[in-house]
Amino acid sequence: MVLNIIIENKQIIFENNEIKQLLGIDKIPKEYIDNIKKLKKYVLDIINNDINKIKLRDKKIYNHIKFYKYIDISLKIKYDNKKNKTFLFYNNKIIHTCYKTIENYFNYLIITEFEKYEKFEYLFYDNLLFNETKIFIDIINNNKSKERFDMKIKISDDKSFAIECFENHHKNKYDDDYVSEITRLLYKKYLEPDIKFVVVFWCIDILDSEKFYCKFDLIKNQFDIHNKTKRDYSIEKLNNNITNIKLCEMIYDSYKNKNDAIIRIKDINKQFNFRKNMKKKYFKSFNFKLKNIFYEKKKLINNILSNDNELEFLDSDSDNENDKQNIKNDIDNIDDELKEFISEFYIGDKLTFKGFNYYVINLSHDDYLENEMDKFNIIEWCKNTMSSLIESFENAYDNLSNINYDNFIFGLKK
Repeated sequence: MVLNIIIENKQIIFENNEIKQLLGIDKIPKEYIDNIKKLKKYVLDIINNDINKIKLRDKKIYNHIKFYKYIDISLKIKYDNKKNKTFLFYNNKIIHTCYKTIENYFNYLIITEFEKYEKFEYLFYDNLLFNETKIFIDIINNNKSKERFDMKIKISDDKSFAIECFENHHKNKYDDDYVSEITRLLYKKYLEPDIKFVVVFWCIDILDSEKFYCKFDLIKNQFDIHNKTKRDYSIEKLNNNITNIKLCEMIYDSYKNKNDAIIRIKDINKQFNFRKNMKKKYFKSFNFKLKNIFYEKKKLINNILSNDNELEFLDSDSDNENDKQNIKNDIDNIDDELKEFISEFYIGDKLTFKGFNYYVINLSHDDYLENEMDKFNIIEWCKNTMSSLIESFENAYDNLSNINYDNFIFGLKK
């Protein structure tokens, strides 16, 4: 026997045992399982007459409340600060008292908050119940110790984060820095290396909505960091300076593949204020300098390069096949050693990572740009865009996984 529920034109099917577990009722006659109206009436009879038959699982209170809602029974969860207890109500009648104090109330609040954000949709089954394979509550996940996080949430197959609900007894009144708690949390990280960060909520954070949302923002911010690949993370940081995501992608991919010509010259040119008709003249000068350097190295300086063809593609936004063929012919006429040297900097209308650096730095010479300030700004632009910057982004990303309490534990101090 099964119960079918239609939610947003989707059919959700609950098996008999699932229904019993979600309702907290061990024995439900078969005739009530397939009919929501009959099931609602049966459950209300129990609530009104014999609530002792209802045995809810405190750690899954969110799922209980949501399932009751979808059979049209509205339960309310409340935390009584004076009694230090969490209750479930139906029409102001207590139908369940949670075994723990505030933690179950907190679990409901935090999972309800996850439900509001598209980025956390993967944690839920069709926005009905939380997915118990993605959100672990109060679960021991290792055989080395009974230590466990209050809530463990998967980011991906190899990454998770944790949430701790600290009641007042956690505070060590003799230790303002909570060293004992830091040690305990870092030890749990050691036991579960997939945990990338933990956010601590104290009682005061749960009862004060402003503090609660401030702590939840910590979760969102850290999740955004760890949910990215190294490439995504580095490109996002690089874009803070360049504000051109496509160009940032080219620069990063060029950095990772230093022998490949990836960065389009036209996209670099758009970053700077060239004087009229100076883009192709600058490229001609850039090309000449490269060839001159090559022949200086070979001690064969001569004037054979004085008749370079102007490369019109630099002033056009279109990809002209004739232009590309002219570039190819130009390179084909150079001996193999020169061709190999030039290819370290550019091929066709694209720069390598090395060529990108030289191309931009050389712009600060001569009068290709609008004014002197543009030349000066190139130095700043380069300073923030070169390889050392990207390496620092990668190092920062890698350091997030280090066992360092400042990079791992958030919200420990009230």
